[in-house]
Amino acid sequence: MIIDKIKISNFRQYRDQEINLATPDTEKNFNIIQGTNGAGKTNLFNAITWCLYGKEIHRPVKSSGLPLLNNSRSESMPEGDKDIVKVEIHMKKNDDLIIFRRSLGYKKENGKIKRMKEFSYDSADGSLLEMFRQKDNDIQISSDPEISVTRMIPENIKEYFFFDGEKLNNYFGNNSGEKIHESVFKISQLNLFENLIDHLENRQRHFRRKLNKVSPEAENLGNKVEILEKSLEAYKEDFKNIKWERVASEKIEDEFRKKLENTSISLVKELQKQRNIHEKNLDRFEKDMDEKISDRNDYVLKMTPSILTYDALKETRLKIKEKGETGQIPPDYKKEFIERLISENICICGTKLSENQECKDHLENLLQSCSDITNISSDLILENKEIGIIIGNLKNFSEKIVTYKKKINDIKELRRTSSIKLKEVNEKIEGIDSEEIEEWNNEYHRCQKMVKDLTRREIEHSVKIKETETIIRRTNKKLEGEIKKKSEQNSLTLIKNFCEESLEAAKSIKEEIMTEIRLDVEKKTEEQFFNLIWKKKTYTSVNIDEDYNVSVLDQFGAQARGTLSAGETQVLALSFMAALNTVSGFDAPIIIDTPLGKLGKEPKLNIAQNLPGYLEGKQVTMLVTEEEYTKEVREALAPRVGAEYKIMFNDSEKGSESVVVPYDQI
Repeated sequence: MIIDKIKISNFRQYRDQEINLATPDTEKNFNIIQGTNGAGKTNLFNAITWCLYGKEIHRPVKSSGLPLLNNSRSESMPEGDKDIVKVEIHMKKNDDLIIFRRSLGYKKENGKIKRMKEFSYDSADGSLLEMFRQKDNDIQISSDPEISVTRMIPENIKEYFFFDGEKLNNYFGNNSGEKIHESVFKISQLNLFENLIDHLENRQRHFRRKLNKVSPEAENLGNKVEILEKSLEAYKEDFKNIKWERVASEKIEDEFRKKLENTSISLVKELQKQRNIHEKNLDRFEKDMDEKISDRNDYVLKMTPSILTYDALKETRLKIKEKGETGQIPPDYKKEFIERLISENICICGTKLSENQECKDHLENLLQSCSDITNISSDLILENKEIGIIIGNLKNFSEKIVTYKKKINDIKELRRTSSIKLKEVNEKIEGIDSEEIEEWNNEYHRCQKMVKDLTRREIEHSVKIKETETIIRRTNKKLEGEIKKKSEQNSLTLIKNFCEESLEAAKSIKEEIMTEIRLDVEKKTEEQFFNLIWKKKTYTSVNIDEDYNVSVLDQFGAQARGTLSAGETQVLALSFMAALNTVSGFDAPIIIDTPLGKLGKEPKLNIAQNLPGYLEGKQVTMLVTEEEYTKEVREALAPRVGAEYKIMFNDSEKGSESVVVPYDQI
C-alpha cells in the first residue's frame, strides 16, 4: 500500500495544497520533503495523522488550543463567513484507490473563529471522517471509516509507521523493557491470542462449574482450583512487576555506581593529594628558579669588569706580544739593575767603575739604550698570562649564559606544567559537590538494598508460583477423580479437557511466537544498527532479552547502551523501529519526521546508503531539514527517490502560508 497523494485545504499554514507521492518506478520507494525548522514539516506530518485519527500527534505547544483553520484565511474571512478545513489522503492498494477525507467547519462570529456547531460529529474534535473506495469506475462509500483505518494502520501502533525522529531517543528511557514488550505485543497482533486465552479460560471455568454441580466434593475442589488460579495469576503479576522493578533498580544502582566510580570521596582525597603535590612542586620550582636567576646574575656581575675592559685587555695583550716579538720581553737585563750598578760604582764582575773608565762608559751606554719597560717585563709576562685567562673565560661567557637560560626555562616549563595541573585539579575539586556525592552514595546503597530486597521477593514469588502450580495440578487430579465417578459427565469432561489442552496450546504458541518475534526483531535491529553505525569495531552486538530490555555490548562485552551518544541512540531507536515495522505484517506506508536531526555527516550518509535497502518494498516519506538533506545524503538516496519537494514558507502581516513545490523549481 502506498500514499498516492495528499490534498490539504486550510489546515494550519497550508492553504490549498496537493502533494503527489506515487511514482511509476517501484524501485523509487523514497519520497523527500525538505523544509527549514518552522516551515511546516511537523504540521504536514500532523495533517496526515489528523486525517486518519482526528489527532495531531506531534502538535507544538504554541499551536495548542489554536483553530486548525489557516490564519491568513481566518484574517481575510468576512463576518459570518464559513470555511472548511479538509485533508484527503489518497492510498493505492493493488488496483484499488482508497480515499480518507476528514473535514471540520469554522465560521467567523463576533470577530472570532469558531467551530460550526451544525458541522459537528462524534469525533473528539467534532470533525467528519469519510472513506471512499474506487475500483475501475465503481465508487463505494464506507459506512464505518474508523474501522477501515484500524484495519489498515491501527492507532495503537501508529508510531511504528509515523516516526518522529527527534523523539526516538526517548524510546529507551525508564521502563523501556516494559514499553518495548508492549510495543511488540501490539504490533504483532498477539492480542488475538490474549482474546483466545481469555475466552478459553472463561469456557474452562464455565464447564468446570457445570461439572461441579454433579458432586459436592467436585464443586469444593473446583472452587479451590478457581481460587488457586486467581492467586497464581496475582503471584505471576506481582512477580512480573517485581522483576521489572528489580531490573529498573539495578539500572539506577549501576548509574550511581558509575557516578561514584568517576566521582567519589576517595577521588576527592586523591585530588587533594595531587593538589598538595603540585603546590609543593610549584614552591620548589620557584626556589630553584630564583636560585638559578641569582647564580646567573652573580656570574654576569662577576664578568662585567672583564667585559667592560675587554678591548683594553685585548690591546694590552697585543702590545705585550709585539714587545716579545721584538725581543724587548723578556729583556737581557733591567734598566734599574744597570742604574744600581752605576750608583754603587761597581760592575757585575766586581770591578770598580771609578777605576775602570771603559767599563763605566759601557754601562752608561747600556743605560741610555735600555727602555723603562725592562723594569716591569716580568710583571707584564705575568699579567699577560692573567689577561689570557680572563679573555679565555670571556669566550665561555655566551655558552654559560645560554646554559643558565636553558636551566631557567626548563624550570619555568616545569612550573607552568605543574601550574596547569594544579588548575585542573582545583577545577575538578571545585566541580565536585561533596554533598551530592554523599547523596549519590546514599542512593547507591538504597538501590543496592532495594535490589537485594526485590531479588528476595522475586525468589519468594517464584517459589509461591511453583507451589501454587503444584497444588493446582494435585487438586485438578482429585477433581478429575471425582468427575470420573459419573459416566454422564464424560462429555463435559472431554469438553473441559479440550478447553484446558487448547488453553495450554494457545499459551505455548503465544510464547513461541513472542520468542520468535523477539529474536527476529533482535536480529534485524542488530543488522540495521551495524549497517548504520559508524563505529564498526566499538560495538559487537545488540541484544533483546526475554524482558525486552535492549542492550548494546562493546568490544569488551560490557553494557554500552547508557554511553551511546545522542546520534548513536537515535540510530539504535531507528533500527529498532524499522525492525518492528518489517515484522508487523502491515502493508502500510512509513513517514519519518526529522530522521537525521542529531547525526553527524558520516552517520547521515550511512543511513542514506543503507536504510532504503532495509525498508525495501515500503513507501517511505522523509520530512527533512536542509542540514539533514545534505548534498552527500541526496546523492546517496537519489537512485531510490521518487518524489522530491521543498516547503517554502511565506510570512506576512496577513498571515503565514507554506507551499510544497518540486525540489528543482527553487
